[in-house]
Order: sequence, then C-alpha cells, then structure tokens
Amino acid sequence: MEHISSGTESTDVDATTISESNELAAPPTQITSIDGFFNRKRGRPPKNRFVEVYKSVSKTISLSLSLSLTFSLSLNVQSELSKFISTLCTVLKL
Repeated sequence: MEHISSGTESTDVDATTISESNELAAPPTQITSIDGFFNRKRGRPPKNRFVEVYKSVSKTISLSLSLSLTFSLSLNVQSELSKFISTLCTVLKL
C-alpha cells in the first residue's frame, strides 16, 4: 500500500527559530512629534486624528472667539476660587 500525504508537512519550530524571527521583525514606530505625524513614509494614517483648517474664517473672528472663551473660563475659575476661600475661612473660623 502506498502512503498518500496531504501536501502539508508539519515542521517543528524550536525556540532559536522564534527568537531569530523576532530579531528580524521591525520594531513598532511611535509618532512623538507633529512632524512625524505628517511625514509618515507608508501605511495608513492613524485613526481618530483630525486636523481641521478653515481658510474662510477671518483671524478677528477666531481671535474674538478665543478671547471670549478665555474670559468666560477665567471668570468661572475666579468665582469657584472665591467660593472655596470663603468655605475654607468658615471651616477654619478666620
């Protein structure tokens, strides 16, 4: 009788073969700067990173929006700080 093989031969893999293949693998790249984000050489861009640029919005509108947000945030911080100080003075009976 003749032995018929399936065409797939099992090969044993030892630990040295695995360590050699790990040494040959390229280390993962990590983007640490904005230049690295835009100057990628190959592959798909990372997910969930959006860069939005609006040329139609004038600088005065964006500046006023930024200043109004900063001003409102600073008012909120000041009011919260004054509440904290008054509560602290009440607790310490100053």
